[in-house]
Amino acid sequence: MVCPARIRSAPGAGASKRRTRKHDGLKPGKVSWIHGTKLKFFASHADAWRSADEDGQQQLANFYSEIANLYILKYGYNMANNEDLAEDIEDPVDPNTRIPGSEDLTREEAETRSAYTKNLRKRIAAWYRRNYRGIEENDKNLFAELLNGVLDLHGPPLPAKSQVTHFYSRKYYEERIKTRYEAAYKIKLER
Repeated sequence: MVCPARIRSAPGAGASKRRTRKHDGLKPGKVSWIHGTKLKFFASHADAWRSADEDGQQQLANFYSEIANLYILKYGYNMANNEDLAEDIEDPVDPNTRIPGSEDLTREEAETRSAYTKNLRKRIAAWYRRNYRGIEENDKNLFAELLNGVLDLHGPPLPAKSQVTHFYSRKYYEERIKTRYEAAYKIKLER
């Protein structure tokens, strides 16, 4: 689940800005590109992502394409990673809506937008996987059972091979060592 502290806008400028200490209750590390209204936008489609995830790879691919189109309709092609809308606007509903200004593009602009959309899809997919496909509590229990089952299969460790001195002591203690040891021990006690 996304923590409420991450709903704030990213501090500072630059997509790779890192927090070095706990600042305002936020964890140190790289600032996510999804914050503020973007976080609200992506979180509103979490249920659709879960159902697409259950339906298979093709449904997920379609979902990522639709969300990328909706994102571009709402935020455009020029929104920097660390920026956010000053005021939230209504989310677009139909992912098949044509993006304004996409009819009269030069070849370079079309290639740039295509590359941007492809990169955006990858980043959206990574964000959804990281935030909604984590290990759930029942998965943790299943993992613990699996690990314990593997450990139980192996049983206790095999005994180590005896050293020569241990072998000799076990075999000849009664007849060779015990009498000499007790005599030496008795002398030590008498001193």
